Amino acid sequence: MCFLNEENYPLALDSYLEGFSFIAKKGDPYLLHNTQYQIAQTKSYLGQHKEGNNLFRSCTEFFRKNKKQVGSTDYRYYYIYSLIALIDTNSKLGNLEENVGLIEEGKN
Repeated sequence: MCFLNEENYPLALDSYLEGFSFIAKKGDPYLLHNTQYQIAQTKSYLGQHKEGNNLFRSCTEFFRKNKKQVGSTDYRYYYIYSLIALIDTNSKLGNLEENVGLIEEGKN
């Protein structure tokens, strides 16, 4: 059952956090940041924009430095999605000036 699809965000967040603890033991940085993105997205759905923003910022920084294809996964998409989500949460938090540079970055 996918709690996120059912819009059961509290249970989805609990599941992602539990999964994150297992993933952290493996130490795969891409998988860690993918999961961190899902946690941030869920926090944003719950109205926890500041916490989500901090996580999106971390994801964006990671994928900005590591936007390449690994196997069949193209991490440029994760970079762009993280950047868009960061811009979105910045908007919700009133950090509009920061978005100007992030939007320019996304256009390049």
